[in-house]
Amino acid sequence: MTRVRDPIKQRACAAAWREKHREEERQRGKQYRETHRPHLREYMRTWRTKNPDKVRTMSAKSNAKRKEYSKDYYIENRERIRVRTKQRYDANREQILAADKAKWKERHEIIARHKAEAGCQFCNEKNPVCLDFHHIIRGMREFYISRAHSTSINRLEREMKKCIVVCANCHRKIHSGLIDPNGIFRPSHEGS
Repeated sequence: MTRVRDPIKQRACAAAWREKHREEERQRGKQYRETHRPHLREYMRTWRTKNPDKVRTMSAKSNAKRKEYSKDYYIENRERIRVRTKQRYDANREQILAADKAKWKERHEIIARHKAEAGCQFCNEKNPVCLDFHHIIRGMREFYISRAHSTSINRLEREMKKCIVVCANCHRKIHSGLIDPNGIFRPSHEGS
């Protein structure tokens, strides 16, 4: 008579064995990496220099996989993540608000400095309070600069390069069609 194995018991036994030996495997791997670290570093460095195209495609694939995994993880654990985030915010409210305020202030100063240095492209206005950013090509706009308080500084500077600085009056004239963004004044509407 043959003995029938229960798959649930088999899985439980395998999980128990893995749990029992997990720390041992972890220690063995750590010890291997410690003893072979210089060799592994050198090997990876030379491999990267010999295969730059593979490095690029591998990093692109891993970034795509990481994004997909993060999205799936968030969908599966949405409620738990929300609770954890709220607890963290409640516990560190003052520090989080202070950090956000400092970050906002830093971005605001960068934007104001850029506006003051550039000035209006059509008139002589230099006061940053009166100046706006106008995206030359609307399709290239990733976000509104005025709402970029949590954006990285590099991303903010890239977006500012896509814009011209104009005063509020000239900006309204651009959108009404009285000024061409390349600097040519169009004749105003008749009767106005």
